[in-house]
Amino acid sequence: GWVDTNNAAATVGFVVNLNLIFFYGAPLQTMRHVVATHNSASIHRPTLYMSWSNTSFWLLYGLAKWDAVIMIPNVTGLTLGLA
Repeated sequence: GWVDTNNAAATVGFVVNLNLIFFYGAPLQTMRHVVATHNSASIHRPTLYMSWSNTSFWLLYGLAKWDAVIMIPNVTGLTLGLA
């Protein structure tokens, strides 16, 4: 399976990847405010740009290693960041 209970590194990796999806989705909390007010000033752009940058680099690394455990959360993060 994806999570091997006998392997601490796999368990930590799974928890970190789950946390990444929440981290990458966090800016979506402000979308209701943006849509209601028609004003995107509440979006913290430096955090958004750094998130895109971080996700892109990790995705490239995952592609280079062809590692789905790295690629899947970062494709999700990049998709959420571009939404």
